[in-house]
Amino acid sequence: MNTEQMQIVKRIARHILATISEVGVAPASAIYLALQEQGATLNQFNSIMTTLVEKGYVTSENDAYQITDKIL
Repeated sequence: MNTEQMQIVKRIARHILATISEVGVAPASAIYLALQEQGATLNQFNSIMTTLVEKGYVTSENDAYQITDKIL
């Protein structure tokens, strides 16, 4: 992944986090659908969300994501 692609992924992650923060709990299906409409694949969605969970920005429970106190 080149620098430009990495910046795009970071921007997408920030938008996802902002959205989850606004709604409180976001279903995985809603996030995936929004990304899919922009051309993202299931693998890309899984990669982004797995990273956000592993880095501690969100938690995942019952196919839904919730923001944590960690700041990106």
